[in-house]
Amino acid sequence: EAGRRQVESFIRSSLYSMSLNKDNIAYYAGLRDTDNARAEQKKDSFDSGYGREEEWLLAELDGMASELNRLKEVLQYIRSYHQVLLAAGLEL
Repeated sequence: EAGRRQVESFIRSSLYSMSLNKDNIAYYAGLRDTDNARAEQKKDSFDSGYGREEEWLLAELDGMASELNRLKEVLQYIRSYHQVLLAAGLEL
């Protein structure tokens, strides 16, 4: 009985974490898109002689960081998904 409750608690907690991961995935995707649009603007400014290369490259790095954070959330979601399947005794 205690073991079953422990598994149920683990599954409930994992499902909650997965829900947060999904929200974070959407957040970081939007942030990445915003960062990429800003980087494009900075590049256009640089190409036209009005902006600095450093500003453009820093904006590019921001977009890459947002994408890395999104991918981290995706991996955590997948990991939790597989752990829930295993805890529930379901085949992968």
